[in-house]
Amino acid sequence: MQGADGTLQIERGSAGTDALIVSGAATLGGTLAVTQLAGYQPAALQTDIVSANTLSGSFASVTLPSGYSTLTVGNRHVLSYAGAICGGVCWDGGAGTLLWTDAANWTTDLLPGTTDLVFIDLENGVNVQLTGGTHTIASLTTTVGNTLTLSGGALTLSGGTSGQAASALAGDLVIGGGSFTANAQTSIARLLLSAGSFGGSGAVTFTGTGSSWTGGDMVGSGSSIFAAGSTFEYAAGTRSSTRRVDVR
Repeated sequence: MQGADGTLQIERGSAGTDALIVSGAATLGGTLAVTQLAGYQPAALQTDIVSANTLSGSFASVTLPSGYSTLTVGNRHVLSYAGAICGGVCWDGGAGTLLWTDAANWTTDLLPGTTDLVFIDLENGVNVQLTGGTHTIASLTTTVGNTLTLSGGALTLSGGTSGQAASALAGDLVIGGGSFTANAQTSIARLLLSAGSFGGSGAVTFTGTGSSWTGGDMVGSGSSIFAAGSTFEYAAGTRSSTRRVDVR
C-alpha cells in the first residue's frame, strides 16, 4: 500500500517503461509522477505501470507529461499516450472485460460506430472478443500482439463515407463464428478461419505467415491477395469461396 505521503515515480523511454508488479494485493494512494526521458519519441502504445492480483484505491495526485493519461483497468493501472494512439476510438479495457460490446472498453465509453476509425493497440496485447450483434465501423487498426476473435455477430469495415479508409491488422484475426466483412482496402498479417464467414467487396492483402482456412466460407466480390513471403494453409475438406485469388 502506498500512503498519502508516498510517490510512485515512473520513467518512460526508448528502453521501455518502469512498472510496479505486486504478487498480492495493492492499494493506490499518494502521488504518481511520470516523466518522459530526454530524446524519447512516444510510441503508439499503452503499457501497464502497476499490476497486482487485486488492485484498489486511487492516486490523489497525478503528474504526467503532455499527451499522457492513466486509467485503472481491473487489476492494472495503465499509462497511455493519447496523442499517438487515438486518432479515433481506441480500446482501453475500461470495463475490465474482453468484450467488444462493453462500451466502457472504448475511449469514448460508447461502442464504435459507422464513421469511427478503431484502434486496438495495447503494448502488452489483448484478445478482444466479438460474440454477437451487428457492428459497422469505418476502419480497424491493430498492432502486433493484439488479437480480434469473432465467435458470433457481424463486423463490417466499410471504409467510411468515402469508402477509402483502409484497415491494417498486424495482430491475429481469429474467426470461429459470425462474419467479418471488409468492404475497403485491408491488410491482415494472419487469419485463422475455422467457422463463420470472411469476405466483402474490398481487396484484402495477407502479409504474414501462418494463416489457415480449416472451416467456414470466403464470400463477397473482393479479392484475396497473398503478398510475397506470406503463407496460407488450406485444410482438407469442402468449402466455398466467391473471391478472386491473387498470388504475388
